[in-house]
Amino acid sequence: MASNVNTGILTLLAALSIVASHVCVLYLLAYKRSLQAPYASNVSGDVEGLKALQRVVQALTVVSAGAMLSFPHYPSIIATDPFLQSGLRVLCFFYACKLLDLGLTKVDKPPTRLVRKDETNDDSERQPAPMQTFHDWTMYSWLLLTEMRYRSFDIAVKQKSRPSKATAAALDRTQYLFWTVGPPVLLPALVFLLPSHGTKCALLLLVIQYGLEGIHTVLHRRCPEPVFLSPFSAASLSDFWSTNWHAGATSFLQSLAYKPILKLTGSRPAAVVAAFSLTGIWHGGLLLLSLRCRGCWVCR
Repeated sequence: MASNVNTGILTLLAALSIVASHVCVLYLLAYKRSLQAPYASNVSGDVEGLKALQRVVQALTVVSAGAMLSFPHYPSIIATDPFLQSGLRVLCFFYACKLLDLGLTKVDKPPTRLVRKDETNDDSERQPAPMQTFHDWTMYSWLLLTEMRYRSFDIAVKQKSRPSKATAAALDRTQYLFWTVGPPVLLPALVFLLPSHGTKCALLLLVIQYGLEGIHTVLHRRCPEPVFLSPFSAASLSDFWSTNWHAGATSFLQSLAYKPILKLTGSRPAAVVAAFSLTGIWHGGLLLLSLRCRGCWVCR
């Protein structure tokens, strides 16, 4: 009993240290951003200091990401429910890659947070947000941590041919309402009537969609852009992944897989394979679940 308590305490301390190191990297990125143009006028005056800070950020990033990747493999975690372990694998891998993307590939010039000149007009020109106070650094770090597509930054990920939520609703209100309300009503009934692997996987995608969209709504209530855009209305599989599904992994797939392999080999097909391989490793947690679930509702 005492051994289990001690193991639980050590696991909790490990989790807290991982979170603390992750947050520390984000604050250091905010600090480095405040020392560079357009915030600092004499950037060239302390080049060595900036380089030293960059090395610290890179080292802490590697340590934090490594600890995050190893966390789901702790004995106390492996012994838990397969759903919990699989979820932790997917979550930890995502945030580790996101941290590596920010702390290694973008550390030379950290992303610039942008704000509207006229807060009441979404079409107004955007300008760099202030980076003078601790509150400014906190908002910068918070948005880097929680935004999947970095909408508030100059590295925002754009999805091909995706209209805004307002535009999509205005194009065909009846169709928009059907693809918004229809899937959560029809898919559970379809799984009940036709419990096949296809219908169950579709329902699993629906759960992922509404789960992530719900978290996004709680964290960013005023964001006019949804994470997903009626995924089940996609005309093709290509449109589904490139336009209607979320693009939260696009940034690190580009910087950690696609661009390095393209630069190394000069081959776009090889770069595409590398990106798909990385996303395959990311989703490997779900494969683990299918191997360990022992007859869950998806596999029955």
